[in-house]
Amino acid sequence: MSSEVETSRDATHKYLFGIPRLRFAPLGMTPKLQFASLIAFVLICCTTFAQDSPTPSPIASLAPAETPSPSPSASPARSVRLRFVPPPMEGTISLGIFDEKGKLVRVLHREAKIDTFSAEADGLSTTWDGKNDVGGDLPPGKYRARGYAVGQDIKAQHIAYFFNDFVTDQKSTRFGNILQIWYDNGQLRIAARRFKEEPSEFDINGKLITEDASIPVKCEETPELPQIVDPITCDFGKDETLWVLDHAEKDSPRIAIRQFSETKGLLREVAVATEDPQPNDLAASDTEDRIYLLEENDAMQRLRSLTFTAGKNDYKVDFEKKIVKQEDFTIENGKPIPRAGEKALPKIISTKLVTNPLLGDTRSVVDLRIGFDNQGSFIQTTDGLPLCAVSKTPNLVRVLMTKNGEKSADVWEDDRAVVEQFRVSNIDKLMAFDCGFVELK
Repeated sequence: MSSEVETSRDATHKYLFGIPRLRFAPLGMTPKLQFASLIAFVLICCTTFAQDSPTPSPIASLAPAETPSPSPSASPARSVRLRFVPPPMEGTISLGIFDEKGKLVRVLHREAKIDTFSAEADGLSTTWDGKNDVGGDLPPGKYRARGYAVGQDIKAQHIAYFFNDFVTDQKSTRFGNILQIWYDNGQLRIAARRFKEEPSEFDINGKLITEDASIPVKCEETPELPQIVDPITCDFGKDETLWVLDHAEKDSPRIAIRQFSETKGLLREVAVATEDPQPNDLAASDTEDRIYLLEENDAMQRLRSLTFTAGKNDYKVDFEKKIVKQEDFTIENGKPIPRAGEKALPKIISTKLVTNPLLGDTRSVVDLRIGFDNQGSFIQTTDGLPLCAVSKTPNLVRVLMTKNGEKSADVWEDDRAVVEQFRVSNIDKLMAFDCGFVELK
């Protein structure tokens, strides 16, 4: 049985597809030194010095996008040296500072390469300036430094896009709400919102034309004709014909498409089936009997091109793309399902840890959840320590994670334009380590 994870916008991280390699050759550890390091690891202590009493500050959420280094403005009197034997696993290191209640108060290193740390005779070292993630001084007391080695085999891979036919690859411009359509020099243009209130202009394939759409007036007003009931919009087409979106009947939700000649004679009339998305805008070609329809219902928006047979109501659909409304999507049987309603999802997934032979750690399982910020999504521990990045997708509003077997997980990201699936493999390549306690004075 798979488990599912959902998160809200309350955490941060940066993007990284490949996991940097963690190497120990520069340390030049001999077997004798490794044995001494094992003993030193258990006895490691952290040194502090006297300082002025700081003002307590609130604990910050995870924010740094780069591995933090000691602040040049940190008070030397509060500088804390942390020493540890590196876990025997190639990859990166994430290291956090936790208060006596076990709450994460500082992400000291995140996906850090081995050369980020200083090499010493008995292992590695780094410095903590006694501050939290927003630069505030933490109150005196006992703190603990611990973290994870993240194996280089952990990889994040794009799998698929869902619910938006305009998004096909990483280069696609993402928009989730089409507002209007029109013709410009023989080319269809789309006005749609792209993570801002003002619409941008796109071509028929979703390529961005300009950030600020300039929407023309297609016809200033619909002429009064006996066949027109309650018009929605209109546009001029080939041979100065007039295409009108109109209600099929008075007070009817059904929409009819009507074409009038230059002399105002009715040329065509096509009613849209009630169960289909109903048109709310159209754009007409001035060189052939073709129109584009922007259609919508509670489930989707649809953009279609209809080319009509000369003198008939018959037509063929030669272009169609949909944007499915997916605000409350969920995952069922490994697939995203739109419009799922309120469904309670487990908040965590669990995976086995690789045993750290230097630690003698009895913990065999770690609980993980998914997090995201403006720079993308990332996997973190349930206490908030980021471990590995999944994507660099901005403007995320919702992210789910489902376990896919024992050694991989699927991540599903929603940025209001599209749902994108990533697969994170080898998530069991994690090894815990502990620097012990430090007294901050």
